[in-house]
Amino acid sequence: MMTFSVLETEHQRGAVEQAVPIHRYAWLEYEGGAWCFLTNLFADPEKSMRKWTDEKNALQELENEGWIVVYPYNEQIPPCRQLRERACGYGLMWIDPAMVS
Repeated sequence: MMTFSVLETEHQRGAVEQAVPIHRYAWLEYEGGAWCFLTNLFADPEKSMRKWTDEKNALQELENEGWIVVYPYNEQIPPCRQLRERACGYGLMWIDPAMVS
C-alpha cells in the first residue's frame, strides 16, 4: 500500500518536523452478520471495535467522519452476495482536511 506524506522543512527554529500522513486507508467488511470497520488489511473482522448491522448507517457515519469509498469489492462468501446482489465490502480513504487546498 502506498502512503503519501508531507515533510515540512521550514520550522521556526529550522528543524525538520516529522512527516504527516495526508491519506489513511480502512475497510468496511461484512462478516458474521455485521459491517466491521478495519484499519488494518489483515485485521480480524470479529475483533473490530466498530460494527454496524445496517450497511447504510455504517457508510453514512463513516462519511460524516470524512471517509470516502474508494472501491467496493465482493471477495466474501457467496451467501452474502446472494442476499445483497452486490459487494460485501468497501475500501475507504480519509484525506486530512488540513492538507486539501
